[in-house]
Amino acid sequence: RHTMLLYAAMKDKDYQNELREIAASKVADWVVFVPLAVSRGEDPEVLRESASGLFSCPVTVLSKDEGAKEAVRIAERYLKKYTNSLVLAAGSLYLVGEIKEVVQHDQFR
Repeated sequence: RHTMLLYAAMKDKDYQNELREIAASKVADWVVFVPLAVSRGEDPEVLRESASGLFSCPVTVLSKDEGAKEAVRIAERYLKKYTNSLVLAAGSLYLVGEIKEVVQHDQFR
């Protein structure tokens, strides 16, 4: 099974330990760090730096101009490319909410 992880976190959360645990689980074949639309969201580039050397899979960092909309586009292409694949969203419920809004409003088509 192929698994993509979409990840975002708040600046004031202990995402370093969370990233270590996720990386150690080897659950993801591809990690995408996603910017959040809220000011408390950690910069995806900072998340990548915190995860440096942790993941043995490809890591993508979305720019501040991108976000949940682009993450959903990437996830959709991933799901089409790999049968029996899975996309996980983790780190922040804000990310889940933003993804849900994009999907509900079909803004990614």
